[in-house]
Amino acid sequence: MKSLESVKNLYEKSDEMIIVTDTDLSVIWKSNSSLPDFIPLSAFMQEFGNAPSMPTSSSKILHYIDGRSVKVIPLFDDDSIEGYMMTFFDADEIETLSDRSSLLHHKQNSIGNIRLAISPFIAQIDNLRRKNNSKQLDTLYKSISSGILNMLSSTVNSTELTKYYSGEFSTELLNISNCLDQTAANCRQTLNDKDFEFSADIEPMIFMNMNYERLENAVANLLINGYMYCDAPHKKLSLKLYKLDNRIFIEVFDNGQSADITLLKEALRPFRPFQKFGKGEMLGLSVVQKFAEHFNGELYFIKNDDGLTVSLSFSAEISEAPKSFRLVKNPPVFGGFEPVFCILAKGTVDN
Repeated sequence: MKSLESVKNLYEKSDEMIIVTDTDLSVIWKSNSSLPDFIPLSAFMQEFGNAPSMPTSSSKILHYIDGRSVKVIPLFDDDSIEGYMMTFFDADEIETLSDRSSLLHHKQNSIGNIRLAISPFIAQIDNLRRKNNSKQLDTLYKSISSGILNMLSSTVNSTELTKYYSGEFSTELLNISNCLDQTAANCRQTLNDKDFEFSADIEPMIFMNMNYERLENAVANLLINGYMYCDAPHKKLSLKLYKLDNRIFIEVFDNGQSADITLLKEALRPFRPFQKFGKGEMLGLSVVQKFAEHFNGELYFIKNDDGLTVSLSFSAEISEAPKSFRLVKNPPVFGGFEPVFCILAKGTVDN
């Protein structure tokens, strides 16, 4: 195959996942040993009810059976097809490649636009029920609020991920002790359960170059996961912030014993199907992982007889309090439809 050497020269030392096949889809060369040795046509999913057809004289995008997308490019020798170059993409790579598209910008802003559009409607119903003291209006308000929060909670983390892929958020010097005190207050307000015990141990005056909303949403995801999946009869959940050996630690603990560390590590990569968890999109841990990566931190799972601790560790780059700092917090939209409340609502809207 004349084009094989050219493909090797381009991609042999690349991180891209490349396979070169002949016209029968037999693998001639691959850039990574984890790629399949043979690719039958049946390994591609049907598109709009039709199986993909070969040969093809133009590039096409196909969906592989393991969830990845494959870009197929025909390789020509003069006017004849001599084989194909196939590039395999994971879902998170596809988001990265498209992070400047107009579609992604629309996705990134859509949740905020929805919250702003629905908040006056919710406010009107809330005012009516307060004035009329009607059980019917009270039931209607709770039903609509619950439904809207459920809908927003299923999409807010997807929007959150796009912000990491696009990098479109600011970073500033923050007192993260104050930030997490507020997050703890939000958690207490939302997770109100008779069989639930929440505690927060926040070391004061810890500073980081950080984005407040990214910090709050990442920690809220850990808190709601600890609440939702804790199997203890009496749930215990804690949030801890402290500095040790020139490192800053943010830890969320729950006293459940059902956590599967292998499954949790798989969930760090977004847009994977998890049949064990039928409710929810399982993007919360992906958000936390992206948060850790972006701010040069590390994520650990620690499981023992007491329960599960999820630990985030960062460099303590600020050793003493700065002369001035500012805590940025956008004004809340009426009714509590900010992203952090949507995240926390995931485990409570059906209660």
